Amino acid sequence: MTMDSQERLLANASKRLKKEAAAEAVWAPPPDPRDHDPLHGVAFASPAAHSHAQYLGMTWKDFAGTLHTPSGATGHTKADVVAISRER
Repeated sequence: MTMDSQERLLANASKRLKKEAAAEAVWAPPPDPRDHDPLHGVAFASPAAHSHAQYLGMTWKDFAGTLHTPSGATGHTKADVVAISRER
């Protein structure tokens, strides 16, 4: 067997393996960041407000399901977190 025929066999095997791998690959949706951080997307005015929400076991759903608007300039304050936690 010559070197050219060996290279051709290897190239064909590589193509076949790539096609098989592509056929077996299953598409999965990207992971939802809310699965890892339950407060993803909620703006807090301070780290204390964020940590208090974590301590209370709150999630983004608690903030989305309320009519309470953030009273801080950059997001929910600790007082907002307490008020929303009482609503649930």
